[in-house]
Amino acid sequence: MIRTRKIKVLIKYLKTIYICVSFHLLYYFAGLFDNVWVQFYNNPPCQFSSEITNLEDAWRQWTSDMPANKIFLGLPASPAAAGSGFIDVDDLTSKVLPAIKDSSKYGGIMLWSRYYDGQSGYSSSIKTHV
Repeated sequence: MIRTRKIKVLIKYLKTIYICVSFHLLYYFAGLFDNVWVQFYNNPPCQFSSEITNLEDAWRQWTSDMPANKIFLGLPASPAAAGSGFIDVDDLTSKVLPAIKDSSKYGGIMLWSRYYDGQSGYSSSIKTHV
């Protein structure tokens, strides 16, 4: 609880503060975030794998349970960037984005990592769809 109070004091005096927490601590700090970037890869129960069901269910849970203004879909920028969960451009633009973009909490996409994005050009391929 002490940490939460200190963070609230910082937020009161600073216009912008970025806080990184691991998934298991995120709900401990719920209500302090304007935006949340969620890793939807390396976690089979919430990632895309030829069907959208798991990702879509996880997206609905995040957007309904997390008191944040915007939720960002975290994806690997290439198959080499993560153990699992890479979504090819065609599936992202034809299946995933149409399913989540209408959400009032959709904030965009985050990619891991810039190095792999530089190798794959993934962000250039998707930026007009995001």
